[in-house]
Amino acid sequence: MSDEYAQKLGFQSLDDLADAIYSLKVEFKNLPGVKPVFRLKPPSGGYKGSIKKSWASGGVTGYRGEAINDLLKRMI
Repeated sequence: MSDEYAQKLGFQSLDDLADAIYSLKVEFKNLPGVKPVFRLKPPSGGYKGSIKKSWASGGVTGYRGEAINDLLKRMI
């Protein structure tokens, strides 16, 4: 997405489009040319710990709380 794409849709900038999506004025899935699903690659550096244990037990699966942000940064 770019400012040009947002302007084609009638918004002044990409920030305005993002605000419209956030406030539910525009549905993301209805935007032309936008895939409703995106895939993440495995995290750089791999997973830390066992993939068969829960996060609370020293593994990588399950609820992470705020630590999910670190994992997502490594996957983008």
